[in-house]
Amino acid sequence: MEEEYSAHDDGGRRAIISVTKQSSTSFGRRKRKPNKSFKYSELSPGFMYALIDLMTAFWIQSCPGNGSKNTNKRNLSSSSLSPKTEENKSNFFCTSNRYSTLAKDDDVDNNSSSNIRQYHKSSEISNLPPVYIKDVSDISSFTSSLLSILKPSDFICKSTPSHLIVRTQFREHYNLLLTHLMDTDANFHTYQPKVTRPLRVVIRNLHPTTSHEDIIASLSDLGHHVSNVHNIKRFSDKTPLPLFFVDIKSDTNNLDIYKIQFLLNNKIVVEKPHPRKGPPQCYICQTYGHTRSYCHYVPRCVRCGEEHLSVSCNKSKDSPAKCALCSGDHTANFKGCPAYKKLNKNKPKISPKTPPTVFPDAQA
Repeated sequence: MEEEYSAHDDGGRRAIISVTKQSSTSFGRRKRKPNKSFKYSELSPGFMYALIDLMTAFWIQSCPGNGSKNTNKRNLSSSSLSPKTEENKSNFFCTSNRYSTLAKDDDVDNNSSSNIRQYHKSSEISNLPPVYIKDVSDISSFTSSLLSILKPSDFICKSTPSHLIVRTQFREHYNLLLTHLMDTDANFHTYQPKVTRPLRVVIRNLHPTTSHEDIIASLSDLGHHVSNVHNIKRFSDKTPLPLFFVDIKSDTNNLDIYKIQFLLNNKIVVEKPHPRKGPPQCYICQTYGHTRSYCHYVPRCVRCGEEHLSVSCNKSKDSPAKCALCSGDHTANFKGCPAYKKLNKNKPKISPKTPPTVFPDAQA
């Protein structure tokens, strides 16, 4: 069956395309015989676009499966189409989705991915603090003693030149480890877990004689659970200052305490404490890096260096001091101690701020 298609260029010239169309049931190759009665170089761009639209419309209508309906209307571009109708929808065809077979494995993939997430979640190391153990003479016997109370998958060990570090995954395993170390009189230290660590704030402008019970009661009425209150004294002469350290138990409303402006008929300021200038020092063993609350080492005196608590020292003020860390003639908390300087040797130094560049006045 032969059909003719015509188009006009901007100059009014007419081009005719004569095409022989096969029926949709034929599987032979369709032949297109345009009547070349004109030169392509003489056509304007507008005429070429119209010609392309005619050829596209014929190709869509002649494809098998698109219906035997044959119209001579050219297929307009998407920008010039009116609202879609059922007749316009017939000019489009859909191809099969070759990835549709993969949808059958969705359930299997979802199950496997959930199992992987569950595995990683169960194998994650929690935020429990590590335990640092000293003077482990035989690692085999020590590990055997731990296996008597824990499973092999409940703890992980790591050896360093000074300590044996033991980590646990769950809270019950952590408590069992600490109980076992205390029962065997092991030398170790650890840290307070972050979950139970309180929030410490500084309250300014409260009179030094303010009762601690009144501070706790007033903050409790505002929804804050206070665990400790401590008045700050001047370092030189121990004079009480209008400053208080307040420890608040961990809760979701902890940050609201910074919004408090009035307490016990006083205008106050709540702020964060200043950070330490150096590592913390334990008041029991005098070493740096941990505090006395979680220290289980042999006590050492800060003045004489002997194995007893500092409060029970009988050394006279006339006798020279002896450092428990370096055996020097100074107290263990002396900042000029070689042990303290060694800790701060590798500490990154903060370079001073560069002063801003001052440019000379343009009018000068």
